[in-house]
Amino acid sequence: MDFFYFLLFMGAGFLVYWVIGRGVHRGAAVVTGAVTGNTRARGLAAVHLEHKFSLPVDGRNLVDRLIETLELGPAWRDSLMIDDLDDDRSSMAIAIGGRSPETAKFFVTTEATESGCSGSAGVVSWREVEGRITAAEQIERIHKHLRSAVSHLGGTVSEHESK
Repeated sequence: MDFFYFLLFMGAGFLVYWVIGRGVHRGAAVVTGAVTGNTRARGLAAVHLEHKFSLPVDGRNLVDRLIETLELGPAWRDSLMIDDLDDDRSSMAIAIGGRSPETAKFFVTTEATESGCSGSAGVVSWREVEGRITAAEQIERIHKHLRSAVSHLGGTVSEHESK
């Protein structure tokens, strides 16, 4: 019977140790996020931001401009790479993260119209660690480049929050 109480005491001690350690780790993550600015709210705002745009040029021009300004290619560079690119360059997916694992994916799609093209862009998948979006800075960078590329090509862009 003494052995049973010993095991019960050890199990309870381990559980208390684990709960306290987990709480301290989460608290440290919250403080780190607040200090670096990579908070949950900022990350969620980045992943839920969608763009609708129209351009007086072909969608290929927008995709090419993004590839150029973000310096995208088939290999990782600055935590970004082309994950998928249509043959006609009307749409592309940008992988965000590193060699492994991919932390987010951003999709840009265009459709031809009589006056040029229209399209949309936004994050289609992302990863959270300790309540933070791991690729928030890169996602914000792509949003900024997209707005700039649409403006540079003489188009208009509207933003809204997706759910």
